[in-house]
Amino acid sequence: MLTPVAEALTPAHFRGVGVAGMPPIEGLPPDSLFKRDLLENRTTFDVAAHEREVVAAARRLVDRHPEVGAIVSECANFPVHSAAEEADLGLPVFDAYTLVSWFHAGLRPRAFTAGASREA
Repeated sequence: MLTPVAEALTPAHFRGVGVAGMPPIEGLPPDSLFKRDLLENRTTFDVAAHEREVVAAARRLVDRHPEVGAIVSECANFPVHSAAEEADLGLPVFDAYTLVSWFHAGLRPRAFTAGASREA
């Protein structure tokens, strides 16, 4: 799991949603530009620098836990960097965007078109 502040996620969070134990978690460094910009509510920032920090954190997660087969991004501000994580790591990344897309797909009916009709 990828999050801005790893220490903020505790076993209680996971128990609360029925997960036994703690998954591997990686956060951004304490001096992270991403975290500073977020905490200071900046409206302009260096997106490329943020992406480098997020991808580096994802890389640390996988380096420390090679058994990780997918990454879950906890932060609602991380989805913009998910494609870069996937490209760097070759692993799927699940985030707020993929969750909402999956949920939305379940709400809307599929449109099927009938094939050519057969005459009896």
